[in-house]
Amino acid sequence: MPTFDSQLLPDARILAAYLIFVGSYIVFALGKFPWMKIDRPGAAIIGAVLSLAMASTLAGNLTITGSVANIIVVERAAAEGVHVGFREYFRVGLPVTLATLLAGSLWLWLT
Repeated sequence: MPTFDSQLLPDARILAAYLIFVGSYIVFALGKFPWMKIDRPGAAIIGAVLSLAMASTLAGNLTITGSVANIIVVERAAAEGVHVGFREYFRVGLPVTLATLLAGSLWLWLT
């Protein structure tokens, strides 16, 4: 595992938690734009990269426009006569996103 300066990064778990939740927000706000750059030289550790990758993937479940797959499913449902609106999707997407982020965070924290 790469080494890092403890003054720049006192606790990798704190960085991982920060990247998970802030990264999720940024990915959601930017419409799934890939935000995978870590600028701090000491921050390029495997846990931080895994946390950011997990958060950017799972944040796409929040809304219909969070992922192309979500849009495809909603369009296919509409073709079959099933209407899925933003509110209906968000009502399910919010708890699913929060639950998967929490479960993934716990898994990364424990491993």
